[in-house]
Amino acid sequence: MVKSVSPSVKALTQEEERLLDLQAHPLWQIPNERITDPEAYLEAAAAVMNGAGDGRIKPVDAPRYMKLINDNCLALAHVELSEVAKQHTDIIKRLTSILEMDEADLKKLEAAIMHIDDVRVDMGLKKKWIGLIHRTIKLQTECRTDPAKTWTYVGRTSEAADVFTMAPCHLNYFEVWNDPAKANSLVMAPPSHGKTTCLRGQIVWEVGNHPELRCLIIYDEKDKVRKEVNLIKKYFRSPWFQATGSIS
Repeated sequence: MVKSVSPSVKALTQEEERLLDLQAHPLWQIPNERITDPEAYLEAAAAVMNGAGDGRIKPVDAPRYMKLINDNCLALAHVELSEVAKQHTDIIKRLTSILEMDEADLKKLEAAIMHIDDVRVDMGLKKKWIGLIHRTIKLQTECRTDPAKTWTYVGRTSEAADVFTMAPCHLNYFEVWNDPAKANSLVMAPPSHGKTTCLRGQIVWEVGNHPELRCLIIYDEKDKVRKEVNLIKKYFRSPWFQATGSIS
């Protein structure tokens, strides 16, 4: 007599069930038509946070997912995820980063301030804020036609990341570089006189206004070139540069 033996069924562990659920129902999917939409990456980030909260993913895995989303947001939508999230913040709360706001946001801020209840903010303070907004818009407008002002607005010192203060020699560099009669020029000055630092500002202004331009950067060491290119890229991505609206 032959007895039939039923195959034993192994119960899935909790971890295996979690992984199967993620395969069947991914936390996020960005369709092709939204691949350049910054809001799609913000929605994906929210899905990761919610997934960590309800146990669909491990909290220790969340930072890795968030980095993946942010990297792709920057690569494909050309904006940091934090900047996308900032657009959903109360415009008044963003007053602390006024130099990082573009003209459109500054005008929204002005309108919001004008409607604040006088009980909360007196007229004197309102006028102070609005005056600051108008001066910021004026600075941003001037930056589009003046490389020295662009560098003062966007540039930072390499030593302490402070605002770069122009000395007479620095202004002379920019005057030479932007003089049509001196298209081919050689600037010579002692070490630590801001030649390279100011040249970064000229490149940022030139390429910002004319993205089709290409620059050749030559150093005596390859590592210096790589460092310089990465630093200039950082300035292009900085909120101060984005706020000036220099990119055509």
